[in-house]
Amino acid sequence: MPISEFELIKKLHSIFPSQFTKGIGDDCAVEFRDGVYELFSTDCMVEGVHFTLPENDPYWIGWKLVAVNVSDIAAMGGKPKGILISWAIPPTFGEKNLELLTKGIADCALSHQVQVMGGDTSKSKTDLFLNIAIWGQMKNTPLYRCNAKLADVIMVTGALGGSILGRHLKVNPRVKEMMWLANFGVHAAIDISDGIIGDLGHIAENSNLFFELNQEKIPIHEDAVRLSAKTGKSSLWHALYDGEDYEVAFTVDPKHVDKLMSSWPFKEPIFSIGKMTNTGANSILEKNGEIQIITGKSFEHQF
Repeated sequence: MPISEFELIKKLHSIFPSQFTKGIGDDCAVEFRDGVYELFSTDCMVEGVHFTLPENDPYWIGWKLVAVNVSDIAAMGGKPKGILISWAIPPTFGEKNLELLTKGIADCALSHQVQVMGGDTSKSKTDLFLNIAIWGQMKNTPLYRCNAKLADVIMVTGALGGSILGRHLKVNPRVKEMMWLANFGVHAAIDISDGIIGDLGHIAENSNLFFELNQEKIPIHEDAVRLSAKTGKSSLWHALYDGEDYEVAFTVDPKHVDKLMSSWPFKEPIFSIGKMTNTGANSILEKNGEIQIITGKSFEHQF
């Protein structure tokens, strides 16, 4: 019988209970040591699942490989420090593609001042397999998924949806923004890799709460509008359910929202899109004022 990605994670969590500050179940594992929170995460990318060749540029595949890992550190409010790279390379990949892939990795790492510390290299018989393990640090308490509070305002760092048109490779992790927010007093956060509905669901479940989104406040990316014309689904649907935006959703005390918005120091705006509730179901407030219960889920791997 097939098992879903998150069912598998829950099963592994029960098998491997954490002896660290934070183990399985968040954007990063965490260990508090000598006054510093050490952050650890890992992400893999598999040909035919996360990218296709030769359609996708190896440079941007390399960039994304680093960026999605950096995004995990960013979601906790931390600063990325170093990475270990492992890859399995098929003979069909070629030297030129390997050069482009490596340059993408190097450019993204340099842009975030991340050191490549080592790794492992292997041969693959068929598909390209890539993996990074990342380490970061922070002095403030990490922005765990489980710390959302009742009535917290839900906010997001950018517009959503339609990333498959190109942004899913050209990932821009919100490191500086989240380090600033960690100092501001944000309660909980998660990076949006599987769609805002599913990822907010993780915050809600881990915080023993529910979320209510305001339909009129969802920031819809122009790519979601373009994609809607191709798929026949609404641009709002794409904003809610598309994955790989790699923006960050976070929750904050409502009394701090005005100050947060007025003192926000970055060019890209942030958006208030809803609130945390104890109503018993995740929902969306529609334009007509009706509350619609959310039953759909975002992307989830099936094994």
